[in-house]
Amino acid sequence: MNKRILKIRITFLIILLSAMTVLSIRSYGQPVIGILPVGTNVNSAALNEQQWQSLSVQMQDLLVSQMQKTGTIRKLSREHILLLLKELPSPEPENLTDEAYKIISKKENLNYLVRCSVESIRVDDKNVLMPIRVVIIDGSTGKKFWEKPLAVSRIISTPMLSEHLLLNEVFKPSLSELMPEIKGLSY
Repeated sequence: MNKRILKIRITFLIILLSAMTVLSIRSYGQPVIGILPVGTNVNSAALNEQQWQSLSVQMQDLLVSQMQKTGTIRKLSREHILLLLKELPSPEPENLTDEAYKIISKKENLNYLVRCSVESIRVDDKNVLMPIRVVIIDGSTGKKFWEKPLAVSRIISTPMLSEHLLLNEVFKPSLSELMPEIKGLSY
C-alpha cells in the first residue's frame, strides 16, 4: 500500500514538474515591457487640459492592447512612477532621465519601457497634423533601444475635434501602421 501511494505521489510530482517546465518555456524569451503614460503636453485650443489627460490615458490603453503579443505588458501610471522614483530629488514622470528609467525597470523587473508622446497638433478644417514620437528604452541601461518619429497627417470625418476623433481616426491608425515594425524588433 505504501509503495502504491509513493508511486502515485512520484507520478503526480513528475506531471506537476512537466507542467511547470512547459509554462516557463512558453514565457521564456518574451520581454517584459512597461508602457509609460503618453505625453500630451501640447498647447492647443483643440482640447482642454482635462481632455488631453483623458486622451493620454486612452492612448496608453491602446498601446497596451496593441503590444500584448510582443511580450508581457505592464501599464505604468504617473502616480506609480512617482512612487518608484521617490528617492530621486523632484522626479518628473514626463521627462525621465536614464537613471530614472533604470530605477523603474529594476523595481518593476522590466526589460524595456515604451514612451510615446504627441509633439504638437495642427488642425486645418478636416486635416489634422499630429507628430508622434515612439521610443523604446532598454531597461538595463536607460538608453534608447529604438525610436520612431511619425509625422501623422489624417483627414478626419468632421472638423469638430474631439478625444474620440483623435484616438480613433488619428492615433489608432498610425499606431496600427507602426505595430508590425515594433513587433519585428529583436528584443
